[in-house]
Amino acid sequence: MGGAIPPAFSSCYSRLVLRTSSLIDKQNILMQKLAIITGGSKGLGKSLVEEYCKRGYQVISIARSSSDYHHPNLRIQIEFDLSDIEHIETSLQDKLKEVFDNDFDKVTLINNAATLGQIGKVIDYTATDFNKAVQLNFTSPIAMSNLIIKLLRSKNTDLSILNVSSGAANKAINGWGMYCSTKAGLDTISKVMAGESNGLGYKIAIVNPGIMDTEMQGAIRNSSQEDFPLVKNFQKYHKDNLLVPPDTIARLIAEMDEKNDYENGETVRIEDRFDAPRNQ
Repeated sequence: MGGAIPPAFSSCYSRLVLRTSSLIDKQNILMQKLAIITGGSKGLGKSLVEEYCKRGYQVISIARSSSDYHHPNLRIQIEFDLSDIEHIETSLQDKLKEVFDNDFDKVTLINNAATLGQIGKVIDYTATDFNKAVQLNFTSPIAMSNLIIKLLRSKNTDLSILNVSSGAANKAINGWGMYCSTKAGLDTISKVMAGESNGLGYKIAIVNPGIMDTEMQGAIRNSSQEDFPLVKNFQKYHKDNLLVPPDTIARLIAEMDEKNDYENGETVRIEDRFDAPRNQ
């Protein structure tokens, strides 16, 4: 018979397959999933919003401006400057609390919002500019993580915290003092939080997305040689078509998240771990 289904059983088998498929679909529908993405109006953040919407998550985007993206699963776009640390636990909490009155099986927080900050020598930085970079790149992910952990404290929900970092966190790059130092701080505090996560219901990862084709890359390429000695390298990445589309990185991050395919406190280099295709 070579594995063929006898005619007498074919209709029964078909009904069994249909029933099994419908049960799987029903389970997917019944599983309530929520993704909160900061910096969701442009670049990687916008791609993440789109990717998680397609995967059936209810999505909340938090950014200084809203995007023109529309999807039934995009529950709300909150216009909020995350460098305004003092109001994260007040006005932002009030906006999120209604959503968290619902029960979710899985919640993913992606702390993606960031600024390159001033490019140039540290001696030329003003305290005000440096403080804004610290607040957005370092302090706001901590404040957002603490807020979501507290909102979920009494619920039986799996919480994944993905902090978007950079290879610059591990290098001293002339001209990028603000960016390197704040991303290094984020990496370190993420590892501390992983070590303290026992009994708190969350798992955390540091995600290095690699070099992407975003507006930030455009700003880097427009830097002067004096302010950023490596500017020609980045101009060459663009010329040689070596920048990865943010949609590709967003898909790979979402796949990793859904498969729970990382260790608590791990630094995940997306381009090394997955064979991310380059622009063609």
